[in-house]
Amino acid sequence: MPLQFGALKRRAFALYPPILNVEYNEWRVRKTAGPEVLVSNLKTDLEVWIPKRLIGDISGPDSPLLAVSLRQELEYKAGVLWPCERRVVEMPAAPGSGFGGASGQGAPRARDRRLAVILACVLLAGLLLVALIRFVNGR
Repeated sequence: MPLQFGALKRRAFALYPPILNVEYNEWRVRKTAGPEVLVSNLKTDLEVWIPKRLIGDISGPDSPLLAVSLRQELEYKAGVLWPCERRVVEMPAAPGSGFGGASGQGAPRARDRRLAVILACVLLAGLLLVALIRFVNGR
């Protein structure tokens, strides 16, 4: 890291990505102890311990407000920081919709591809028929 945590004690910084469930994103280091850093929110006086392994780069000293990157998104709940887990819930397919399952039909993309190939073959056959008719009538 370009700056040491001691330098952050004198300067305010913003965390990126910001900690979820904490409105104000301006912090200052209170103390460092072993593998963790105690940071304090300047507006709410909220204090939380952040593991040093989750802290990434620190922006250069020239910027008006330092930015400290976090290696993973964190969430504040129940008085503790937790890794944020965004879960995707898969919705079940409606019965008879034709998507996968026991209907035996392929995925919609495969069907669309087959229809496109059939349409292209019919179009090509039509063009060849028109060219053949013109050739025969042209003689």
